[in-house]
Amino acid sequence: MGRALRYLPLIAATICALLATVSIWIERQVLDTDQWTKTSSELLERKAIREAVATYLVDQLYANVDVAGQLERRLPDDLKPLAAPISGGLRSLADRQAGNVLAQPRVQTLWENANRTAHAQLVLFLEGDTGALSATQGQVKLDLRPIVQRLGERVGLSNVQERLPPEAAELEIVQADELDAAQDAVVVLRGIAITTAILTLVLYAAHVGLAEGHRRQAVRQVGISLIGVGVAVLALKVLTGRYVVDSLATTASIEPAADETWEIATALLVSQAKALIVYGLVAIFGAFIAGPSKIATALRRAVAPWADEPGIAYTVFALLVLGMLLWVPTELTNEFISGVIVVGLLAFGFEMLRRQIEREWPDAKDPDWGEAVQDVRDAIARFFGGAREAVAKAGDGDGPGGDPNERRLGQLEKLGELKKSGVLTAREFTAEKKRILAAANGNGSKPAKRSARRPAGARRK
Repeated sequence: MGRALRYLPLIAATICALLATVSIWIERQVLDTDQWTKTSSELLERKAIREAVATYLVDQLYANVDVAGQLERRLPDDLKPLAAPISGGLRSLADRQAGNVLAQPRVQTLWENANRTAHAQLVLFLEGDTGALSATQGQVKLDLRPIVQRLGERVGLSNVQERLPPEAAELEIVQADELDAAQDAVVVLRGIAITTAILTLVLYAAHVGLAEGHRRQAVRQVGISLIGVGVAVLALKVLTGRYVVDSLATTASIEPAADETWEIATALLVSQAKALIVYGLVAIFGAFIAGPSKIATALRRAVAPWADEPGIAYTVFALLVLGMLLWVPTELTNEFISGVIVVGLLAFGFEMLRRQIEREWPDAKDPDWGEAVQDVRDAIARFFGGAREAVAKAGDGDGPGGDPNERRLGQLEKLGELKKSGVLTAREFTAEKKRILAAANGNGSKPAKRSARRPAGARRK
């Protein structure tokens, strides 16, 4: 029972890590204006989404501008009856041109500005500024009129801006009657994100701290937990994606756009999940390096001369951390607070490993790269040599008791497993197999040659 209680902090930390990952993603995706703007720009880069937006813009243009009337006024009297058919043909042109318009850098800048403005107003209101939406009658809308105007000019219409009513081409992001509930949800969301993130660190630390005498195993368990949370988040993203896409796609024609939207919106979540997997692997690797295996011991012995010099050791550590930050393998290293926490945990683990090496080899020689490399090679050779020695023992005599045929069959099965796992080469496998079979016939001695006995009194020819 006591051993089971020791794992309670690890289980609780795993649950908190899962909640923290999802809540932090929602908070950043919904409340971070830069992240919102970045996501909106990435959305417009996808063809399926660009086509859906283009269709909406053309619909807004024709719903709010009398295209046929403009054409009729500009055509000669004898051609005025053709205004309506030409307007229909012009709509086909507008459909083709809308995608090209949305691909222009200037129009994409208009799209970004519209998203940034709308989201900034929303965040101000959700954070307590009740007057932030007074100019829009308490509604959060994405104003796309400048892009519709650009499209109208592209197809040859004039004075589109003057003819568009104020409410044209405005996408409602949040309805007015939902804003109060959204304010409350933001308070709860931020509370969950902060609380679960802090609890995750505290509970993981408690699990390692309480595992006196087994802290290396506890660190490995933390790494496995982080990897499990990362995999669970990725699975959750896939499982909920179908439901979200079905709710967004009211018709089959916009389902590809909904799929693209979900993929982009969850890109940050996927990045966080990958970060957890990476950190879990780092924790497992650290536990392995500090362990008693031959390879880990040889590696520690090889770097002992450098570990004994803190200046050299931390210079190497700083270069590794700098490389990690420049490479930015995870989204968490982009954020100041999370980056400081990650670097701090890495530095703590590095110092613990350095002190362990100092205790193990207090009189390490001066650094010698050739000797260090040779130590590691010897450890690897001893590791595989031990595996082959185990094979040899498996192929030894039958031993007392039991059916010799069954024991021989078991030895051959072990050989097959070792060959399949790559421990034995094909040549080694064949040699060991022959030796086992030969041992079955007279304990490994060669079969005695039969001598032709002559009857008593027979003469030699």
